[in-house]
Amino acid sequence: MKKKWFGIAAVTAIAAATMMTGISAYLTDKENKTNTFTIGSVDIDLKEENWEQLPRSEDTNEDGIIDENDIPDEATHMYPTQKIVKDPSVLNQGNNSAWIYLQVTVPKAEVITVDIDGKRLNDGKAVLTQLYEYKADETQWTLLKQNTDAVNANVYLYAVKSPIEVGKQTVPLFEEITLVNLIEGQLDPDEIQMIDIKAFAIQSDNTGTNIEAWNKYVNQADDQIKEAILIKD
Repeated sequence: MKKKWFGIAAVTAIAAATMMTGISAYLTDKENKTNTFTIGSVDIDLKEENWEQLPRSEDTNEDGIIDENDIPDEATHMYPTQKIVKDPSVLNQGNNSAWIYLQVTVPKAEVITVDIDGKRLNDGKAVLTQLYEYKADETQWTLLKQNTDAVNANVYLYAVKSPIEVGKQTVPLFEEITLVNLIEGQLDPDEIQMIDIKAFAIQSDNTGTNIEAWNKYVNQADDQIKEAILIKD
């Protein structure tokens, strides 16, 4: 599905939703509504090329077709420490070079975790733990801001280190995610644990550095984009 931005910034999301029953999990992908703004000329596409190519055999979202929005076969019944492809990147398909940003929201919960030998950590006590791990590409992305104070999720804001030229695509922010090594039966099986990824684009001409551009235009943003931005300071 094509996602477009026009203007100072716009938002879409690719989300990995996990429903856990004990140590089992179901991972899926969906996209939220795109918001558009009409200042400047910025047009980007948020992609997950390897994730979207994973085989699907069931119409899990019951829309009548089997496509990239359904759950990959590999992603059903996830287990602790399982790795799965998740590779968000952004294509600049507009008329101007742009600063690109990805906001990653990772769920957390109070759970008991174990080490690779099965020994309980933290004296066997449940502690607030980020449920997924990933390794960000630090060659082309930099962590601008983070908020780890909330009880339900950690939020990270990444920016490219250099503007992305027209027709060029960022490297993926990360290549895969890993479910933490938690003990079964701790999470509500009906509760969805979701990794949410939102992309933002700001025209890079005359806007300063990546952090200067972000702060400048966040201050000017309307309510729609401010609602999407989870790190305010």
